[in-house]
Amino acid sequence: MTRSYITIMIESLEQKSGALDEIEAIDKLETQILNADKTDLAAFEANMNKKDALIKKLDQLDDGFEATYAKIKTELTENKAAHAEEIKRMQELIRAITEKTVRIEAAENRNKELLRAKFQGQRKALRMQKSTIRAANAYSDNMRKINKIDSFFVDDKK
Repeated sequence: MTRSYITIMIESLEQKSGALDEIEAIDKLETQILNADKTDLAAFEANMNKKDALIKKLDQLDDGFEATYAKIKTELTENKAAHAEEIKRMQELIRAITEKTVRIEAAENRNKELLRAKFQGQRKALRMQKSTIRAANAYSDNMRKINKIDSFFVDDKK
């Protein structure tokens, strides 16, 4: 019975590692989208939706792992020698998962800064565009006033 729980825990960690690999690939694609001259917001949003689904999957895997571990915790701690190979495998997987998580966090922070810079650039371009429109309107108004010439030969006496 304990062996099957341990197998479930190992499979859960392997699935988590696979999901993290997918998230890393999505982060790389996001970086490419954000570095492009013209950002494809539809592709960016699709990536975010994929990542959201994977994060939900990770949460489920974590909950399942913790529930399973709670059931066999005493068996694992009391009989470490009997389960040494499985424990070592889980430790390796957890170490790999931790490394992937750190890389993903770094990539997420880089993407966040890229996105912030993109939005800042777009805001600046909008401000410049508004300023240009205001200047063009002011010029147009001034030109209309200049072209309106009052008659010099009007007799104001009646």
